[in-house]
Amino acid sequence: MNEVVLHQNKDGYDRLKKFAVNKQVLQENRERYDLLVALEEQYFSGLSLSANAIRRIMDEEIYRAAGFTSFKAYVQERMPFSRSQAFFYLKVARKELPENSMMTKDEFTALGANKVKAVLSLDDEDFSNLFDKGKIVAADGEILEIEDLRDMAASELDDKLRRMRREGARKTEEIKMLKAEAKAKQEFYEKKDKEIE
Repeated sequence: MNEVVLHQNKDGYDRLKKFAVNKQVLQENRERYDLLVALEEQYFSGLSLSANAIRRIMDEEIYRAAGFTSFKAYVQERMPFSRSQAFFYLKVARKELPENSMMTKDEFTALGANKVKAVLSLDDEDFSNLFDKGKIVAADGEILEIEDLRDMAASELDDKLRRMRREGARKTEEIKMLKAEAKAKQEFYEKKDKEIE
């Protein structure tokens, strides 16, 4: 027999979805179920706590305490987030900052979800340079400094990173074309040299 349970956060808002819990599963896993509920209460306590709570629920399979057989089923049935948002939080929790980072993980997550998402779109080298060296430089010389993360609006940051990626892709394509031209010229002159001999 299932019992419908509705949890409320500290403020009393019904933010978690209603869900059915098998009473037998609940009795067998009460301690882990209580841990699950405690972690779920962190969903609304900021990006860092939310991300770490979701990571722990998945990694330790705590969702099984509520009778779910998979994390995916747990997300769909019980989590107050979309699947993509849940996996974004997992990415945030698992992303390690470089050892000598100029910003702590808490400072990084305190930037807010939109800024964090924009920064996580960087490739590993640029991500590392931003936090280790305090800046990244685009192919056209445009600079993004770590202080910009705090000062810019999320949309400005996202636009700047897109411009930097576009310029990098354009420069990469230009270099490929120049290399291809140089190779073609080299082959042409090597062929001419053979004809002369």
